Order: sequence, then C-alpha cells, then structure tokens
Amino acid sequence: MKLSNSLIAEAPLARLAPPSAIWVAVRSDGLPDPSSSVDPIRGDGSAANPFDGSTPAKLDHILRFLAGNNLTIKLGIGVFRTWGGDANSHAGSWVPKSGQRIVGSGVQQTILRLIIRSEGSWENQGYAVIGADQDISLDNFEISDLTLDANVH
Repeated sequence: MKLSNSLIAEAPLARLAPPSAIWVAVRSDGLPDPSSSVDPIRGDGSAANPFDGSTPAKLDHILRFLAGNNLTIKLGIGVFRTWGGDANSHAGSWVPKSGQRIVGSGVQQTILRLIIRSEGSWENQGYAVIGADQDISLDNFEISDLTLDANVH
C-alpha cells in the first residue's frame, strides 16, 4: 500500500507511539536546533540525530524533562558532565525514573561525571552522580556500560 504525501502530512501526531529509546551525544557540530527552547539542545533524540548533552545544563535538562519512565537513554562515547542529583532536590537536579535504563557505549568509553555547580555549593550537601530522595519509589532502574565519576570536578 502506498500512502500519498497528503495522507502522511495529515496523520495525527497523537497516534505515534512514544519512543522506547533516546540517544544522547556530546555534540560539537555547532548547529543549533531552531525549534528548541533550550540553549539549544540540538537533535531529535534519534540514533542518527542524537540530543546534544555537551554541557551539564543540556544533559540534565534532557534527563529531567525529556527522559520519562520506561525509557532507554543511550549515551554515546565521551564525557557527559552532570550536576547530578542531591538529597534536597535543588532546582536543576535530576532523578532517575522507574523503568529507565541508562546505557553507555562501554566502560571508559562513556563517562558520566559529577561536577561542581558553583564554588561552595558542595558544603553540607549530599550529591550523587545519580541519586534520588529517599521518599521516591524507583523500580527497575538500570545503568550499564559506562563509568561513573563521582570525584569532585
């Protein structure tokens, strides 16, 4: 069966199934995505055009707002810097969600690195590369094929 272009254009977006996986890369192509409201997160999350996770703000935005429950997040090769999660759920921190899988491209190939948000922000705080409040129920969360770097950078 051949579909005409007019039928394809009229297909409602609500009928499309949500993705089962998104891809994130440390992008340096310098091409902003004009449709993005973030500073800018390039890409569409596909394997061919992954989201841009090149800064902590971009990566944490993706993990906080674009990556939902029961989704696989595939990280490419490179160092992904994050502000991580903290025990007090400060703005900008992200937490894993039930059913999520964060899959790297290999140990020492994909590094998820915790960094300092600002000088002095670590005093009397509990931060983690991946963390959540103890009140949050988290089922079937997986992380594999990457290195976690929790040294303060």
